[in-house]
Amino acid sequence: MRILAISDRIAPALYDHFDRGRWAGVDLVISCGDLPPEYLDFLGTSLGRPVLFVRGNHDGRRDTYAGFHDLSRKAWTGGGLTIVGFEGCRRYNRGEVQYSEREMAREVRRATRGLSTLDVIVSHAPPLGCNDHDDPCHQGFLALRSAVDRYQPRVVLHGHSHLYCGQRRETMLGRTRILNCYEYALLDLAPLEPAGMRRHSSRAIGFIPGLTTRT
Repeated sequence: MRILAISDRIAPALYDHFDRGRWAGVDLVISCGDLPPEYLDFLGTSLGRPVLFVRGNHDGRRDTYAGFHDLSRKAWTGGGLTIVGFEGCRRYNRGEVQYSEREMAREVRRATRGLSTLDVIVSHAPPLGCNDHDDPCHQGFLALRSAVDRYQPRVVLHGHSHLYCGQRRETMLGRTRILNCYEYALLDLAPLEPAGMRRHSSRAIGFIPGLTTRT
């Protein structure tokens, strides 16, 4: 499955200079938050593919994403993948889509209840210590890090941490890739292998214009 993950900033290559042929192989669009509904609608309509999303801290709870799947409300399964999501960031003022550490831990328990395996975590804020920053707004969540430790998903897709001054786009937490999807990231998840060998087969095939990484 080829996933187009987006976050925080509208990419000219996906809007102003959109070329349908360039993105024809995309199977799924995932938004990690802080993007206008009309942008998601444009991509979903242009590509004719499912759109999954979580809200960012600059989104409102009343923002509507008609026809799209809210990962923070219910897990999504398809293409052999189980995907859950977590909206918002750490509470730093009175914004609507913000959580304390205790509140996020409750969200993680609710979203993962009954799951035995988990392939992809989608969040706006990253796990604590992974692509995050020290300030109260941009610090990651310990609850997300604990979820990674427990389920060892193949990848965590997140936004929130803008890429400035050479900051890293990707880190590893154990065997799990933590991928910052600021602007966009294009990701191939290879077919799952038999139990005991099924995890962590993924390849990042493209990021922001001018930067391509293969793993």
